[in-house]
Amino acid sequence: MASSDLKVCCLISGGGSIDGQPYDLNILHFNSYYKYYGVWVETEDVIRYIDSPNYLVFFADILELVFWFAFFALKDLRTIAKFHGIEFNRESRAGIRVLLSDHSCRPTCSRLVYVFTVQSNPRRYLIKSFLTSDANIRKRTNVRVSLICLYLFRIFSFYICVDILSVFFP
Repeated sequence: MASSDLKVCCLISGGGSIDGQPYDLNILHFNSYYKYYGVWVETEDVIRYIDSPNYLVFFADILELVFWFAFFALKDLRTIAKFHGIEFNRESRAGIRVLLSDHSCRPTCSRLVYVFTVQSNPRRYLIKSFLTSDANIRKRTNVRVSLICLYLFRIFSFYICVDILSVFFP
């Protein structure tokens, strides 16, 4: 996959049936011209959007979608997380992005259909905000890895202390 493409399976209709077609979305074009519209469980629910030129309807890997689309609103991320069965409390947008990126999809998740609508005005200053979002995700990932290492160090240190104490106090 090229770094500027997101692989999706776009839904198209023809001959009374709905088919999936592999498609490579340009990341900058996708972030500039589209905004999130909704998520549905079944393809029958999105038939009215498939034939419209104002909507983009597709299946996608949630990890890549959340990573590459920088303009999800908090309520949209919460909706997507609920559809994926992710439990959360009062998470921020960054927190829900991390939860979604850590999520292991179940078979029911693979049926989720994402719908994006064409924006009337393309986003300006996309590169700066997109790169900022990318850097923030990497920074949060590094913080999460550091916390995991810290917890593992504490657990390991505890067991070493218990072993040393058992030598002096049998």
